[in-house]
Amino acid sequence: MLKEYGVLGEGNLEGIVAITGDRWVPPTAEELERLLAERADVLEQKIEQGFTKLIVVPFAGSLDRLAEKYGEALKEAHSKGTLLDSSGQPLELDTNEPVWIWDPLKNADAKGELVYRPEEFGDNHNGMTKEEIIGVDGTPGWRLLLVEEGMSDIPKAGQGKTIGGRPQLECGKNSTEYLRILRDDPAYENEVGLTPEAYLALAMTELKENHRVLDDETYTALVDSYLPGQREVPYADWDRGIRRAYLNAVGPDLASDDWGPRSAVRVT
Repeated sequence: MLKEYGVLGEGNLEGIVAITGDRWVPPTAEELERLLAERADVLEQKIEQGFTKLIVVPFAGSLDRLAEKYGEALKEAHSKGTLLDSSGQPLELDTNEPVWIWDPLKNADAKGELVYRPEEFGDNHNGMTKEEIIGVDGTPGWRLLLVEEGMSDIPKAGQGKTIGGRPQLECGKNSTEYLRILRDDPAYENEVGLTPEAYLALAMTELKENHRVLDDETYTALVDSYLPGQREVPYADWDRGIRRAYLNAVGPDLASDDWGPRSAVRVT
């Protein structure tokens, strides 16, 4: 999917160019199998709880470029008549700007203005920039995540299910509360929120496999990221009226019955 949508392959490279200029090829099938096996004790439980979709996130690359490639994929699907909402109905698309990004988010990863893995949304966030993170983990440049299968929209308030003893995260709380739940609630042990890069990788996977956009009825708070300069948390959705995908940000206190997070289990 990443290759077909042009995410892999810059110049003669079969891989990605990181914001640092380093070059990374994607993990092989053998590497994926090894990494999954190393986390088997954690992953087996989370798989029973519905985390059965593996996504490969080109984390080290440019966020702007990844959004651009998602926009191109949306235009291609629209031209074929296969761009669908969560109920399987055709969607219209603003082909001039299929993905809208709030100005402070543009190039924010490369400029070090977007931080990841925040511990809180405030002055003491203790988050790290992308450049600081690259190379720290076992698969440099890439993040391998397990996410819940079949969620084009996230459960609205009161609509979540309990799977494998774990209640699904529902809309209705604010980003600060969701970050605290993922950190402290034993039911969500080993889970993290999504970054904008992970969301885009998931959105492209959903588009490729099921022809659907994400969040045409909900908003996903990307609580594994933070813009300290604006004191705002990135989020993503599909705006049906304006006919495009959105990457935006709001304050951490926003809550509504269609606002919530997606979580993931890190393989790396």
